Amino acid sequence: MAADQRNATLNALSVTVTGATPTPVVLQATGTLAIDTQEAQLSLDLSSGEIKGTGTVAYRSFQSPQIDAELRLNLLDPALLLLAGPSAASSGAAGDASAGAEDGDTALPLDAIRLADTRADLRVERAMVGPHTIENLRLRLRAAEGVLKMDTITGTLYGGALDASATLDAHRSSAVFSTRGELAGLDTVPLLAALEAEPVLSGLADARWELLSSGNTSNTLVQNLQGPLSLATRNIVLQQFGVERMLCQVVAQVNQASLATELPQKTEFQALNVSVQLGEGKARLDPLQADLAHMTLRGTGSLNLNSNDFAAEFRARLSPTLGELDPACRVNERLTAISWPVACKGSIDSSPASWCRVDSADILASLARNELEAKAKEEGSRLLQRLFKSKD
Repeated sequence: MAADQRNATLNALSVTVTGATPTPVVLQATGTLAIDTQEAQLSLDLSSGEIKGTGTVAYRSFQSPQIDAELRLNLLDPALLLLAGPSAASSGAAGDASAGAEDGDTALPLDAIRLADTRADLRVERAMVGPHTIENLRLRLRAAEGVLKMDTITGTLYGGALDASATLDAHRSSAVFSTRGELAGLDTVPLLAALEAEPVLSGLADARWELLSSGNTSNTLVQNLQGPLSLATRNIVLQQFGVERMLCQVVAQVNQASLATELPQKTEFQALNVSVQLGEGKARLDPLQADLAHMTLRGTGSLNLNSNDFAAEFRARLSPTLGELDPACRVNERLTAISWPVACKGSIDSSPASWCRVDSADILASLARNELEAKAKEEGSRLLQRLFKSKD
């Protein structure tokens, strides 16, 4: 302690906090304190269960931000609420973060955000967000006057580069959440594994979004999401369902021929792009565009974000090269001139084998209509030729 009792040096401070988080939080600190102004400059070691962290924290009782922290952590956890200040770390403020967790719906820590006056620059080796893991997360945030702004959110998510920002406004009884950003090069295989879904899709995806929502729980935020999202993919392969196989079988029926080749039960997309509009708990897919080696698909659809049920309608245009798959799939101008209707319906949690079917009645009607139009044009041409010859 300084002679004037205004300043003190902390050689070793150890604090254990229980009750605010599932496991006790242990803080080890060294630094200096200004007693009269209630300010502290501390070097900090933090541990709570698996969490380990080091960094610096500046505490200023009568200034804003009250807490100014730079931390490196191996794991991100709600224990960080303790950095929001004494009021935000109370059991009542931190306790609402776990409310409703039993049914999978987690209450947002709104009380802690409303009380916080914090600026933080966090570098996290591994951040758990539900079933998802963000590697090497960089998070820069500012919480003040009931608004949490995260102007930097970068890291690696399933092999993809994440670059985003977000704001959670807890001013009112219902919080408002907004986010924009992009994710480039996400690998679908580990994503499906984390969701405990069948590994039916492989490839890379790029996403861009600008979304808005409101609510006080995680499920409510998902339900109320609205705004645009674009999705482009590379090297996507869908297992257990072959689009070209399905249409080749229908063409063979039209040709009254039998397939001589066992076509693969998978779909290899040369390109797959989707524009998504979120709203009212659904994702509207419009347009949905896919290019395959021997055909193109254009359509629209919708996905229920709660049940994972979807429905989509496509129009397929066949390429003259379809016959390369099997002689029975040979196509002529009358087959490439029509749009082949493909209807898909099901759940993304179910097997793709039963998702889609071809509307054979619509195809036959289109073929008949085109035949009548061709005959009418032929008869009209003959009539004109006779008229011209009679004039001569």
